[in-house]
Amino acid sequence: MRTAPRDALIADSISESNSGKAFGIHMTIDQTGAIVGPIAAFALLQVMDIRGIFVVSLVPSAIFTEGGNSLYAYVLAAVFWNLCRDFRDIAKGSST
Repeated sequence: MRTAPRDALIADSISESNSGKAFGIHMTIDQTGAIVGPIAAFALLQVMDIRGIFVVSLVPSAIFTEGGNSLYAYVLAAVFWNLCRDFRDIAKGSST
């Protein structure tokens, strides 16, 4: 969940005196994920191909997203899986 709905949920779930702390914690966690995610993907790229990284990324997306978004994540990963396979085949010179 992004932007206004997320901010409204955070604001409604805490007292006004703790709102700065709550938004600060949220932004810290958000920025940590923005830094750790690409580093983890790059590290995994050293031991597996890009398709494997997309499969591995399904685990946290299934755990940390809401029900509807989990289905979206699986569909998006399947699309990327097929695109990566197609690009690999094109690079090898085969057309399947």
